[in-house]
Amino acid sequence: SILVSAQSKTNAQISAQMKALNAAKNIQIEYDKSSNYSKLFMLSDEFANEQSKKNGLSSLTFGMMYGFNGTELTFTPDVFVLTFWARGKNTKFAEAHQWTAIVDGETVDLGEARYAHKNGDEREFLNFAVTRENLSKIAQGKDVNFSLGNYQFKFTAEQLKQFADFLKISNMAEN
Repeated sequence: SILVSAQSKTNAQISAQMKALNAAKNIQIEYDKSSNYSKLFMLSDEFANEQSKKNGLSSLTFGMMYGFNGTELTFTPDVFVLTFWARGKNTKFAEAHQWTAIVDGETVDLGEARYAHKNGDEREFLNFAVTRENLSKIAQGKDVNFSLGNYQFKFTAEQLKQFADFLKISNMAEN
């Protein structure tokens, strides 16, 4: 048998796939002509108010992206940049910013964040390089709790679908 795979996936094909998956609300593709650079990104909905408040935050959300030259994705990326941003009166993650997920009972260590915070800004940013393999484990989970530093959260079914859609859209084998 012969395996045939696409040589590239254009931004137009990516947009069509986002629409077909009903993912265009949270996932976008942008092209900057001046730099000839495309960004595939996801901006998730905020975590429920009760999850943020129990951890002393006014809000917590996350997004992820993958950038590439031109207007065609030419290979399936293995690593993505995922950023959590937390808003609150006091910093919560300066001392501890390890990300660990519990996916259907299995512990997945996602590493230390590259942490960023500016004095006078209520936001903290936790940046992670997350592998496709680990993101797939999270996306396929039914019950996914996680800790960021010393604080506990739970991904919603909608957030897990957003991860799964992002993985499909960025995969050359998925049309």
